[in-house]
Amino acid sequence: IIVEALKQFIANDKKDLMKVGIYEIAVSHRIAVYVEGKFFGYVVDCEYNKMGEGDKKNIDGTNVRPDIIVHRRMGMDNLVIAEIKFAGFNSNKAKEEIERIKNFLSSNNFSYKLGVYIGILKRKIDVVWVYADKEYEKITIHTF
Repeated sequence: IIVEALKQFIANDKKDLMKVGIYEIAVSHRIAVYVEGKFFGYVVDCEYNKMGEGDKKNIDGTNVRPDIIVHRRMGMDNLVIAEIKFAGFNSNKAKEEIERIKNFLSSNNFSYKLGVYIGILKRKIDVVWVYADKEYEKITIHTF
């Protein structure tokens, strides 16, 4: 579902959005539009900073605001967390984000089943599937 959403983003939005230097938040929203409705019974939200009625906090107590999540609101049924950056998976920024996702997945505060790092670059999109208990899996979608 995530890969298909990214292919739709590439076909419909990437060229126009990237040439004007758009913020990552706008890109996250467009990708979320393509994910919406594909996970039956779940909601897709962007920049979601709440857990129930309280602030969403990481295990170190800092407030967090994931780029995209697939979840059931007001509960602990969190399916997917995604972080989007304009950086490939070999960058320091990507490595930091992947570790942050891994912390989400291994935290008792959240119940995410899968984490995804999406690195948007000029000619490709790097996707890293992040799991709490095993090695990452990486794929690249070429966009030229």
